[in-house]
Amino acid sequence: MYWISLLGVNLLAVVALILAVYQERSAKKQITELKEIRLSLSTQYIGQFPDYISNVVDLIKSAKTEILIAYGQVTFGIFSYREKWLEYRTTLEQKLHEGKTVDLLCLDEKERRNHQIEQFGLTKKSWKEKLNDPEFKRRVDTFTKHYASEQTENMDGEILLNLLERQQKKSLEDYFRTAIKTEVSSPFAIHLWIVDGSRAIFTVPNFAEGPTEFGFLTSDTRLIQALRSIHIRQKRNAKASL
Repeated sequence: MYWISLLGVNLLAVVALILAVYQERSAKKQITELKEIRLSLSTQYIGQFPDYISNVVDLIKSAKTEILIAYGQVTFGIFSYREKWLEYRTTLEQKLHEGKTVDLLCLDEKERRNHQIEQFGLTKKSWKEKLNDPEFKRRVDTFTKHYASEQTENMDGEILLNLLERQQKKSLEDYFRTAIKTEVSSPFAIHLWIVDGSRAIFTVPNFAEGPTEFGFLTSDTRLIQALRSIHIRQKRNAKASL
């Protein structure tokens, strides 16, 4: 009742969206339905990961005072779309250099690793089977070229996860060192970026039929208030567990 009273019609639409994402059997059908859904005039579907990374970058570029982030992986898109990760990273670095507040929530090391194992489907397929996917192999090759000395033939899932974690720590300790950073031990049901309390992007993860996330851009004040409360609560819970 709390959520319904807080968000009214918009939240009912969000709940319906999330239920559709997790209950529908066909990924293609999900995408078709999501494209047709319009939560309100101020909330639009902006695509799947990693296509919406450009939208996130543009949102961050528009920040005047504050950026709130809740995303499991620090290195957003580094494996799937390296060029956009670099743009995302440098945009955040620029905002930090300008003195803007960046309040970053991410998973802790253990949960980041669990999230990547699930995302890559490493519990369901062997490394050799994964490399039979041309797109996955291309991404491994690109990642290896820039972040490892090992060749793809010498790589395996464990090495990949270790290399990814190395970049996560480098980002926390170097690129985003002046940000407010909180690592949490509970997976995020929704990921979010909020700028100046007036515009936000939120995404719904879906690993059931292939790793992806569905992204939405909103300027709805009630929805942003709810997303902001999620950020506050997750941060508070993380500190309480220390």
